[in-house]
Amino acid sequence: MLILLPWTVRNLATFRTFQPLAPQFAQDENERPALGYFQWCLSWMWKYSDVSGYWWPLGEAKIQTDSPLGSDSDTQRREIVDLIQRYNAKGASLDKAADDRFSDIARQRRQTHPLRHYVALPFLRAVALWFTPRVEILGFEGKVFPIADVWDRDPVDLSVTVLLFLVNCGFVALALWGSVKLLRLSRSFEDSTFMGCVTFIAIITVRTAFFAYATLPEPRYILESYTAVIALGAFAFLQKGSLEVFRKSLDS
Repeated sequence: MLILLPWTVRNLATFRTFQPLAPQFAQDENERPALGYFQWCLSWMWKYSDVSGYWWPLGEAKIQTDSPLGSDSDTQRREIVDLIQRYNAKGASLDKAADDRFSDIARQRRQTHPLRHYVALPFLRAVALWFTPRVEILGFEGKVFPIADVWDRDPVDLSVTVLLFLVNCGFVALALWGSVKLLRLSRSFEDSTFMGCVTFIAIITVRTAFFAYATLPEPRYILESYTAVIALGAFAFLQKGSLEVFRKSLDS
């Protein structure tokens, strides 16, 4: 809190706003974030390709309407297409009335399918966060399906994307293996080995759960968790005798 204090005082003095943290949507002063549109995106979006296609262009470029959108009926779909077409016609500008209507649609979708919104979608976003190749700044498209078409168009892109996906799988597998080794070595819930392993797992779980529920699936949000993943994965390579030495060193 002391570290954040100068930033908080600066915001109070300059903007007359109590803001100890940066705003979620990085909006400028007096800029209205599209909360309704964001809630609508949360009601169906779980793939990063949808984030780059529907969220990031907001306010900057036109949004496509020819792909399947988050709707539960033909009537709802037609209304969503109409709202996006109005946004495109206004020069990539989403007015408050349209944003409010997106909020209403998002609320309807939550009420109609609560398990989908609160269980299925967060689970899919968590999977996407961990296993989507992080190619945003590498010059690769990052698409895999349909495999035959992508291979014909750019085999190098597909190969790199699949390779990075396998690298993600390898990191996660090593972390799971290391966690099992540490937990098996633990003698009780109060054992230092157990507490250390649980701490690493908690770092990963809490961060994943927060971003799976609260925001859109951008893989970069999970990179900070890789410190814990790498630490757990390192223990997968240790032999039993080395683990015992490690445990005794923690106890001492």
